[in-house]
Amino acid sequence: MPINGVFTTNNGSADPFDGGVFSVSGTVKIVGVPETPVSYRVFLMEPLSKRVVRTTISGADGSYSFQHVRAGPWLVMSDDPTGAYDPVAVTDKYGTAE
Repeated sequence: MPINGVFTTNNGSADPFDGGVFSVSGTVKIVGVPETPVSYRVFLMEPLSKRVVRTTISGADGSYSFQHVRAGPWLVMSDDPTGAYDPVAVTDKYGTAE
């Protein structure tokens, strides 16, 4: 909830730069037959500077969500902590209104 134009992050801290009324969500999966959802680190990044804005771990079902962010565009990246798979990134990801 905005207070004087300052939005909060997922943990409740103020974010005057990247906060907003949008959320960015998706699913992390290993491509194959069948696709396998995985619990990996997910980074929400500013696309031009590659600055990490938020991080989370996807759930057991592969789902992730970054709440209370500006509309975007965003760069979302996930990496495999074991190193078995290359990192994967999605560019020009836009948030949806909360």
